[in-house]
Amino acid sequence: MLDDLFAPERHRPESTRPPWYVLVVDDEPEVHQITQLALKHFNFDGRPLVFLNAYSGSEARKLLRERHRDIAMALLDVVMESDDAGLALVDYIRSELNNHFMRLVLRTGQPGQAPEQRVIVDYDINDYKAKTELTAQKLSTLMYASLRSYRDIMTIDGNRRGLVQVIEASANIFQRQSLMTLLEGVVEQLTGLLHLDKGVLIRVHRQYLALAKDEGLEVLVAIDANRRTTMNDSEALSFTDRTLIMQAMAMEQHLFTQETAVLVCHHGHDQALVFYLEGGGLISQLDRNLLELFMTNVAIAFDNLRLRDEVEETQREIVYLLGETVESRSHETGQHVKRVAEYCYILAKAYGLSEEQAQTLRYAAPLHDLGKISVPDHILYKEGVHTDQEREVMRAHSSQGYELLRHSQRPILNAAAVIALEHHEKWDGSGYPSGKRGEEIHLYARIVALADVFDAVCSPRCYKEPWSLEKTLAHIESEKGKHFDPELVAVFMQQIDALEAVRLHYLDEESSSQDLKH
Repeated sequence: MLDDLFAPERHRPESTRPPWYVLVVDDEPEVHQITQLALKHFNFDGRPLVFLNAYSGSEARKLLRERHRDIAMALLDVVMESDDAGLALVDYIRSELNNHFMRLVLRTGQPGQAPEQRVIVDYDINDYKAKTELTAQKLSTLMYASLRSYRDIMTIDGNRRGLVQVIEASANIFQRQSLMTLLEGVVEQLTGLLHLDKGVLIRVHRQYLALAKDEGLEVLVAIDANRRTTMNDSEALSFTDRTLIMQAMAMEQHLFTQETAVLVCHHGHDQALVFYLEGGGLISQLDRNLLELFMTNVAIAFDNLRLRDEVEETQREIVYLLGETVESRSHETGQHVKRVAEYCYILAKAYGLSEEQAQTLRYAAPLHDLGKISVPDHILYKEGVHTDQEREVMRAHSSQGYELLRHSQRPILNAAAVIALEHHEKWDGSGYPSGKRGEEIHLYARIVALADVFDAVCSPRCYKEPWSLEKTLAHIESEKGKHFDPELVAVFMQQIDALEAVRLHYLDEESSSQDLKH
């Protein structure tokens, strides 16, 4: 019976599992030596002990500030530099460090100095022992009970945090970030429930498999025994781990060993998901069924996300095609649409908009001149100066574009409606159709106005030569506070290298041939 009590619950070679950190605080060096000697061969749950030593309350505080989250248990002397140094240390750990997980055991050589009943009632400790009663056997028993309690508390806390993540993410499961939060929460729950040292969810890019290369392994979620979630790829997966994953992928089936489990889930032609588990001993058949169910549900979530992405990408492609059609009718090119979209994205991000806002602007910008489809050919293609009446018809394209788009509730088309209406407004109020000024003009429209003019003057047309970059920048600077938002112009000047790189990447054929000639 005694052997069963002290047997490791799930044995695994000590060298491959993180140790239990135990803090010993006592002003007598002999106590440190005796404690380590008595527990020299101690092992719990396949993990050895590592002792951290402090010889005063103040020395312990310094060590705790740096390491308290790693420490599973502390053996604290009561009387050290003061009669209540150990008691003050308990209050420091629980109140100031806010660590309620560490198991705290007070040891005293002077029981009368701090009566046991008062200490147990007044302080958040887990046990109170006289040093004389702690034989090697009783110290070992105390260590098993304390570490088992610490392990189970950490498991419960991990499951609680994982459940919170699952609940928070479930409301918006089809958002990419919410899906990752959900996966992180579920992985943390599974590793905690199964007492695992590590759980890693990996996306495998299939093009690398034929080459037998592990560069295609992308870590999505990684949880270790300390519930740490910030591991990079090299920390999360060793060379041996990667080899096992590649073997499982080659066989296209789950792989179980004494120490690890690799679960393979195929969720696409070009990608697969793999769940890599380590620690806790051989996984039972019941636990295997739970893990396989998890992988099935993860695959469904990824498939749904992929379908959503395909729908959104189709919508964006249609927007691009429609924008290119309008521009081609105006003797512009499809490259103009792409350049303006990319300019807008760069300027939006540099201005401080969120990634979502910048992406919305990127995909809405191509429709800024959608209203030109309503302009008669003889006016749209007229090479000379427009009459006043013709000018009014041309200017009406902003309102026409708005009318075509304004009924949509889609974020991209809704943004495009505002852009179509306001991208010819000017900062000083001299624009059209409403003569708006300053920040009355929507920020999206202000950005598109600047991007559109920049591209127009830099690009060759049948009726003009392209301006040099120097002349273009001088023009934009001269229009600061008149045509353009001054703050946006400042951002524009800071981003000119990135904008020019986009312009050169999406050159028109005419521009390319001119560059070749020069």
